[in-house]
Amino acid sequence: MKNYKGSADRLTITAPVDMTGGTLYALKSLVCVPLASALAGEKIAVVTRGEFDLRKSTGAAATVGDQAFLDPANGEVTPQPDTDHVLIGYFTAAAADAATLASVCLTGEVAQLNEVSEPPAAT
Repeated sequence: MKNYKGSADRLTITAPVDMTGGTLYALKSLVCVPLASALAGEKIAVVTRGEFDLRKSTGAAATVGDQAFLDPANGEVTPQPDTDHVLIGYFTAAAADAATLASVCLTGEVAQLNEVSEPPAAT
């Protein structure tokens, strides 16, 4: 088949914003984790499916199989749905409410379409 390009688990895209390797991004309907860092306009390899350790919001515990949502306000995952949260996958391990990291499986699909969600600037 001449038009097949690949499985889409790993894509090369043009970074729409400065991107940091290992950080979760929602680029409209593309949820991804860059393999390295890149400036806006540069080509970058991103992963769209698989298990990752991601920053987690504190205050809510997660159990194996709970839905995982991206909170675009802080760039963290949470088990708590909200109107601006994007469903990105599921938790693959339990995470206490005070945990700041959680294991999440990205499914490659999202429940709602958003504009580019950049992680908040480091303080």
